[in-house]
Amino acid sequence: MAFHDLTPNRQTHAGAMIVPRWALVALQLGVGAVCFVGAVQLLLHGEGVGHRPKDALIARGIALIEILAVVLFWIPRGRRFGGILLILVLTLAAGFHVMIGEGFPLPLAAYASAVIVTVYARQHVSKVTDNDG
Repeated sequence: MAFHDLTPNRQTHAGAMIVPRWALVALQLGVGAVCFVGAVQLLLHGEGVGHRPKDALIARGIALIEILAVVLFWIPRGRRFGGILLILVLTLAAGFHVMIGEGFPLPLAAYASAVIVTVYARQHVSKVTDNDG
């Protein structure tokens, strides 16, 4: 990483943090991979979810939507829509966990936060830096 990647330029706002594009891509791929693997595992082995038979069906439906959201999130043209859908699905999943008595799943909040950062920052990174570092 070059020194100029760490210093503000004329295009940044006061106090803006410059994040290299590769770091945002890594965050996008990483959080997407964690969500994707978790959803696939739930889809394949989710028969013991909740207390009622329909709980497993609901959980698997959420997992299918989550897989779709992650795939869209990984595609450059679908990143924004996929990210928004993924945030909604993670919120729905957190609510479902609470509804079936498992408590609030803090990791889902962390994943949603990472998705928010990725979607927002990737929209604005080209406006902030000309060099990826």
